[in-house]
Amino acid sequence: MEIWGKNHFDPDGTVVVNVTAGWERVVGEDLNELVTNASAPIRIREVDHSSQELMREVLDPRLPKMDFAGASVVGATVDPEENRLIISLTEVDEDSVNAARVVFGDDVRFRQGQRFEPTLGPDRWKDRYPYSGGAGYAPLNFPYSEASCTSGFAMRRVSNNVQYMLTAGHCIGTSGPASYNAAYSLVGDGSVWANLLGSASGATNTLNSSGASWAINGHYYGDLTVWPIDAGDPTIFWGGRRATAYSTIKSFNTDFPSTTETNLCLSGANGGNNCGWDVVDVDVSATIGGAWVYPLVHVADSSGPCVFIGDSGGPWIKGVSGGSRAVGIQSGATRPNQPTGPCEAVFTSIHTAYGLWGIVPLTG
Repeated sequence: MEIWGKNHFDPDGTVVVNVTAGWERVVGEDLNELVTNASAPIRIREVDHSSQELMREVLDPRLPKMDFAGASVVGATVDPEENRLIISLTEVDEDSVNAARVVFGDDVRFRQGQRFEPTLGPDRWKDRYPYSGGAGYAPLNFPYSEASCTSGFAMRRVSNNVQYMLTAGHCIGTSGPASYNAAYSLVGDGSVWANLLGSASGATNTLNSSGASWAINGHYYGDLTVWPIDAGDPTIFWGGRRATAYSTIKSFNTDFPSTTETNLCLSGANGGNNCGWDVVDVDVSATIGGAWVYPLVHVADSSGPCVFIGDSGGPWIKGVSGGSRAVGIQSGATRPNQPTGPCEAVFTSIHTAYGLWGIVPLTG
């Protein structure tokens, strides 16, 4: 039963938990206990639509290719206070809005948005066992002469401690629920390529063959894939494009980042450290390379630099005492490679990987 709306804050700081009719039967006891014992004020509000119900309208794989009087749909989110869908169009004028209302109805709000492009690219770093995040690699589905993406975080399955490397789904094959995953690293002077781990198979991808998020047991999991590794390190590369320094992962998010989170950093194989990003919204969808991806976190940086081509799959973190807190995996960006802002990007929240695979980042 879909009971959860998108939560928000009242002006006085009260957390408003939005739920649909019937919530008492499902989580009534737990929510009432939470209201009673929470250190901050919480208000339960009944709304007409769950977030999944509202977002389902824009996850039609045909939608990114539809024309609305010259405009395209490039994103969507839920306004938690109004409990309605907000759709981003490339152009917002009377003609495009009227055309979109024919499909979505009158109870939808429209706003200006930008396209997000996948940040695959032509360069990379050299990583060696045990493997860290933030390293450039060449997926099997790209020529070995090109390094195209960035590794995210070394992960472990909570149930049995088997280890994986997490990265973006659009980086490594999108041929349905299972894809043959292998990643190649530069050796020596960069003229030789070697498979990081021999062959690895059976990795699940959250994107379908069209590059769109697909429903797995009724849920969507953004833009993620994994490959098995013999051993990982609880670190990410930290520094410039050919960095040799590391930052230790001390902790990780267990839910979406707060919408008030500021100064997030991306460690990309091409862009290096890229800090100063603020969360704009969470639990949003966006078209990346012409396909719907959901759920994502939307971030922005007014000054730049923007995300670089080749940073896809890279780790988003928040600096903490002694290292970093794992936040997410890079997916798409506007204005890639631009040295100055404004810049926007979207990434998959790290907690999504646990929901699908039961894996969490290695910490040290």
